[in-house]
Amino acid sequence: ARIYGYNEIPTHSIISQLAAPNDHNQLSVQQITNLLVDRGYREVISYSFIDPQLQQLFNFEHAGIDLLNPISPEHAQMRMSLWPGLLMAVVNNQNRQHQDMRLFEEGLCFYKEGGEIRQQAMIAGIVVGRASVDQWGQADRDFDYYDLKADIEAIAQLTHAPEALQYNAEAHPALHPGQTAVIKQNGLDLGWIGGIHPRLTQQLDINGPVYAFELKVEALQKIKLNKFKPLSKFPAIRRDISFIIDKNVTAQQIENIIIQSANECLQKLFFFDVYYGEGITKGKKSVAIGLIFQHYSRTLTDTEIINYMNDIISDLNEAYAISLRN
Repeated sequence: ARIYGYNEIPTHSIISQLAAPNDHNQLSVQQITNLLVDRGYREVISYSFIDPQLQQLFNFEHAGIDLLNPISPEHAQMRMSLWPGLLMAVVNNQNRQHQDMRLFEEGLCFYKEGGEIRQQAMIAGIVVGRASVDQWGQADRDFDYYDLKADIEAIAQLTHAPEALQYNAEAHPALHPGQTAVIKQNGLDLGWIGGIHPRLTQQLDINGPVYAFELKVEALQKIKLNKFKPLSKFPAIRRDISFIIDKNVTAQQIENIIIQSANECLQKLFFFDVYYGEGITKGKKSVAIGLIFQHYSRTLTDTEIINYMNDIISDLNEAYAISLRN
């Protein structure tokens, strides 16, 4: 510059582009992992390639992708799920006397589709052992399906649309029959939740029941933007309904019928009792549901509430032949 001449060097204003730190329509992976850590999980980072024999135990529908030059026979295939790595982490911890665990992992899974290799970003979690440690104020309790479901619903709260999730009972070769559900989001498959099949826990020599979930990251990242909605100045009205229904009908199916039947005045519904046993016909169950009605511009009348309840009962009876309990 000195030889060429300082005055010969052109001057211009520095231009810089500022990018928004976060896309308000996109949930970051960091937000999801931070939430899991807040709920007591610890992150696991495992290899993307695993033992073919371990992967074969899960009976995945796609064929495994073999590596051309594996570093060892135990790392000869690309993983099709995060569950094998998490289960091996459970085995290693239990071998070192760590029995109570909440573990999660986020990473890519690989599979063949139409002759092409595809990859899918996934996030998975696994729980085993006691949900609460020894203390005087609460009895010991092991982790169960509903602990894991609560964690998934906490993640769904981040998307501002937890009502978009649905749990439908289906079969998965790696999960326990009767404790398995496919998770759908707005009708599209999001992932799986359930208890690991006893066959797998026995073959891997894992102590106690294990529950796991696995979700597609891309689908989970879509956020529904919040919209302002004023609080109603008028009183809410609660009505409870108790009825007997076939035991195979799920809570999700009952909820779907009620939502379709009710109008915008139904603000909330929740299940507060399920009963099997004496006084209930074999193959049936008693279900009790709380319904909260509220209008934003006026107080609802008893006649309106009665009509709403009659419509809900009629639709439930038409769909599942329920019988009311006094």
